[in-house]
Amino acid sequence: SKPSLMRTIFSLFTSTESFFMKIVSSFTSDFDIAILIAKFCSYSFWAYMSLSILGTIGIDTKPFLTVLNIAFITLGFAAKDIITSFFAGIFILLIRPFQRGSVVCIQGYRGQVVSVDMRYVKLLDQTNGNIVLIPLSMVYGSPIVLETADQHGLS
Repeated sequence: SKPSLMRTIFSLFTSTESFFMKIVSSFTSDFDIAILIAKFCSYSFWAYMSLSILGTIGIDTKPFLTVLNIAFITLGFAAKDIITSFFAGIFILLIRPFQRGSVVCIQGYRGQVVSVDMRYVKLLDQTNGNIVLIPLSMVYGSPIVLETADQHGLS
């Protein structure tokens, strides 16, 4: 039945991602970078496997690849903001101007960094408990104020 097939496919995807997460975690202690790399590896693996299986059973994959290239170019133009945020996220994860738990002020929003994912920096506003999501493309091009331990009476 369709629901059990979908559950099986979902289970395969999550298992593959978990597998890559275990491998990547042995190379880096940074959880955010590990998730980013594991997801990329998992998606790449399944794309490659799908094309290999189609080619093995005799389906010509050249037209499929041509259509995919055109679709990715079109999506690239349509998803400019998402792609910008993605690459900004990679640079932020590599440069590391702040860490989880740091108290920062970005674009006028002040809070403790909860996480950095593929699209947003999540801040916990300590005055009202709200979560503020700031797109990484805005973070990358903005001044970031890192608050020191002295400002919090932690020294």
